[in-house]
Amino acid sequence: MIRVAARAARLPALARQARPLCTGIDVDMCCRTYTMQVSDDPSAYEMDLVFEDFLDEAGQIEGVCGASRLVCKTFWDYKMILKFEDHDSIVNYMENHNDAINEAFLPRIQALAVGEVKQQNFVYDDIE
Repeated sequence: MIRVAARAARLPALARQARPLCTGIDVDMCCRTYTMQVSDDPSAYEMDLVFEDFLDEAGQIEGVCGASRLVCKTFWDYKMILKFEDHDSIVNYMENHNDAINEAFLPRIQALAVGEVKQQNFVYDDIE
């Protein structure tokens, strides 16, 4: 209980330090996301295995600098995030590699997904 109260007291200060107000979004890192739902824990695990293979391939592409995975175990939302070191890297990926990666992995992803698989690009920041 004490830790929760202390943490809550720090949040407003941390939020103020995170970023000043700006008139636009700076583009440093970028990412490509694959967002879907899976049906259950075993399906999420199988999606993890697909994601590992996906990363083995995508990780060899210049400018790919990491990845993350999010799973909601209440609603079974699943998100794969492929991170790029800068805007030029994601442009290169989209122009030269995205179609081949999708051809290789999207059928496996769709077979495990419930409903639509949504792909989207974002500006990506790790906020410290």
